[in-house]
Amino acid sequence: MICPKCGMNIALETDTCPNCGMTLERQTPPEPQSQTPVTDNMQAHVHTNTGGFCPNCGAPHAPDAIQCLNCGIPLGSGYVPVNPNQVPQPPRQRSRLIAAFLALFFGAFGLENFYLGDSTLGVLQILVTLVTCGFGGTIWGFVDAIKLLTYKKNADAYGIPLKDFDF
Repeated sequence: MICPKCGMNIALETDTCPNCGMTLERQTPPEPQSQTPVTDNMQAHVHTNTGGFCPNCGAPHAPDAIQCLNCGIPLGSGYVPVNPNQVPQPPRQRSRLIAAFLALFFGAFGLENFYLGDSTLGVLQILVTLVTCGFGGTIWGFVDAIKLLTYKKNADAYGIPLKDFDF
């Protein structure tokens, strides 16, 4: 079992923590319920038994729990947030105007593709630029800029819609 005050591993037979002296109450884990659904921006982790207490907040949990019901962190991942109120953020929405600017002025280097998260296409664009002495990559950049400005390219490499012009 883990001491909820100091986090030290303690033998199950002990009634007090040898490190901080806290009196421990024997708690039986709650009956297993249907597993708490994991949100889209969290990954499910295989639970490694930590003695039935959350490493972040010390709350007891079922042996097969994958997420703490008290603070919400995934169990067994080794992840303890710096701020207990920290929530994983979804990826940022990219700007169509910045991508078009990068394609127009730096298209030979594939910067618009790197900005939009498609590094494979960016590297391919650099290779085309090198093989064609700059001509192929520059044309590719102009074509990408036109696609972006005429709404023919509407999402980044992750499928997130591009943010429209906000003048």
